[in-house]
Amino acid sequence: MKSIVHNQRGFALLAVFMLLLLSLALGAATMLFTLLDFKATGHFTTGNQALAASEAGIFDALNIINARGVVNFQNDVITPGLIPTPSTTVNGYSSVNYQLAVTTPTGGNAWLDGLLTSTGKQDLLSGQRVVQVRLVRDKLQGGPGALHLSNDNAVGTFGGNSMIIDGNNWTVSDITPNPPLATLDPSVPMRPAISTRNDTVSAQVVSSLAGQGTVIGLGCPGPSPCPSTPSVYTTASASTADLNRFVADILSNNGAAAGCSSVNGGGKEFWLGNVHCISQTNGNQSGNKSDLWGVVAPTGNTLNVTYVTDPTAKMNGGSYGAGILIFDSAQVTFGGSFAFCGWVLFKQTNAIINFNGTPNIYGEVLSPLPSNTGGGSINIKYSQDCLAKADAAGSGINGVGNLPHPMKISNWAEP
Repeated sequence: MKSIVHNQRGFALLAVFMLLLLSLALGAATMLFTLLDFKATGHFTTGNQALAASEAGIFDALNIINARGVVNFQNDVITPGLIPTPSTTVNGYSSVNYQLAVTTPTGGNAWLDGLLTSTGKQDLLSGQRVVQVRLVRDKLQGGPGALHLSNDNAVGTFGGNSMIIDGNNWTVSDITPNPPLATLDPSVPMRPAISTRNDTVSAQVVSSLAGQGTVIGLGCPGPSPCPSTPSVYTTASASTADLNRFVADILSNNGAAAGCSSVNGGGKEFWLGNVHCISQTNGNQSGNKSDLWGVVAPTGNTLNVTYVTDPTAKMNGGSYGAGILIFDSAQVTFGGSFAFCGWVLFKQTNAIINFNGTPNIYGEVLSPLPSNTGGGSINIKYSQDCLAKADAAGSGINGVGNLPHPMKISNWAEP
């Protein structure tokens, strides 16, 4: 009888021991799965942070590109290294970063298409996500202001009896009379009268404009005088290097990649491809003739790409043009009733621009350094209508517009 009782006690001890082992196993399993759950949650979080970082890189690159615009993606973005490639840390998250790479997509058009790759990383748990987007040229959005100053550290001088620089939007119907026929078009938001690339230059421009002319637009729609300061804004738009690339792109796009030279064309006025080359303006020749470089009129438009290499370009009264007008001249003198509808670019950093008479420019002017002198009255008025005309000037040998366009995302993938 005792033996039976003793055996029963031993069985109970074994059962308790087995129950204890089972409890320990369940506890260990619970801890293991809890740990795995924590790790999974951690990897999920870091993966999302890496994805957010890669997306931030995409939008950072787009902001850099679209602040300037693109004529030729290869020349304006890839070749000059516009997009920074070193790793960039996300502000406020020291372990989260992204790295960018930009190329031409396989089978893409080097002028029009770009492939942007952004690799986002979370260094603590080695999280990584890669986002790739294909970029294509979007429709023309217009320019940063009626007058854009591309230099980063010099502004020159503003002079003359009076001037109007107007960032309100104008539509031009005829540039042949004096003054041209133009009407205000509020359907396009107003731009700054003058845009610059940094606050130091903006402050210098405001100071040099004191008491001179009417400078109205964003922040000061008019009438003059403005309540506080003239319409001068800092933007991230084109630098002087960008301006020179745009000129090279436009010439290449229209059949004059090597520029205008008398060796290629000969004479004081000739054509290379779709580029109207002017080695000596009519204003510098006898006969007091006007220079005619395209037209906007009720009877029809002729939109030229005109490239002036005359070192002392001079336009007599009655001169006019439409499309794109590029001055590679050390000195430019506008006389009388000169009128232009489109994009006007001055390449020379130290160009002296003389205003004699009442030149009227509708569209946008880009200049590294305005040294404006003379006793005339210059009118520069922003016109989206004239910029669209400039974009279409020439026949477009490569089938693309002339002016800088923004880029937009056409495809988005995680390869």
